[in-house]
Amino acid sequence: MTEARRTPPLPPPERRKAERLDLYAQVELRSGDAVLLLPVVNISSGGLLARNEGTHVETGGEVTVFLEANDISFTVEASVIRCDAMYIAVMFTSTDEEATASLGKLLEYLESAR
Repeated sequence: MTEARRTPPLPPPERRKAERLDLYAQVELRSGDAVLLLPVVNISSGGLLARNEGTHVETGGEVTVFLEANDISFTVEASVIRCDAMYIAVMFTSTDEEATASLGKLLEYLESAR
């Protein structure tokens, strides 16, 4: 008797709203008096993922993000959505138009450099 082959389960639906782009830069995360300088893994219009280097930031906590890359810099407010031994993920919450425009320029540059 032959066994029926099972169809593998479908992957979970994609929750990301924006494409992530690799970025080789450092980000400064400020929370209260603490200042963390961490390497960026990737960035999107909604947030960024940084490599954690032994620090802890409270998930749900608010941070100020300063990023400078490719002669473009901006500062935005963000919320920590993940902090584990390997990564810190933040979601941008700022609505500052100038920062949003600078982020857009950086993303356009990264997209064109692919």
